[in-house]
Amino acid sequence: MKILILFLILLNLSFSMTSEEYWTALNKRADEIYGGLDLALTVNVGNYYDNSESEFRTGVGFSIPIYSKQQKISRRNTKIKYLQDGSDLISNLKKNRKLLLLLKDKKEALKAFMGDNGASDISSYFQTEERLLGISLTIESIERKIETMLQ
Repeated sequence: MKILILFLILLNLSFSMTSEEYWTALNKRADEIYGGLDLALTVNVGNYYDNSESEFRTGVGFSIPIYSKQQKISRRNTKIKYLQDGSDLISNLKKNRKLLLLLKDKKEALKAFMGDNGASDISSYFQTEERLLGISLTIESIERKIETMLQ
């Protein structure tokens, strides 16, 4: 059963995005969310009474919102925070992926030398397997968080 779980985890890792691909996707998504200006055009059409000429007139009015410097700074700061959060997740993902590879090597070494110290070797081997599973689940969680940020 444990072999099946590890196989599924490794299969999942082989199809996941690299850190660079995640970073590129996060930058693109940040530009989509926070780039540009949200402009809304409001058109007012109606009749009004002109006192100077004592008659009704028809008029059309347009209003386009103008963004202040504070709003632009706020949007930029929000984008920077979004990218910092994504960068932290990607950094954590890279660290855990490298740790996963190291633990796999350790597991293979323990397997090769198992038997010299008896129960302590077996215990170390299964502790390493537990850590492998924990790190695999952490990687999966981080990838889900990044995918959520990309939606």
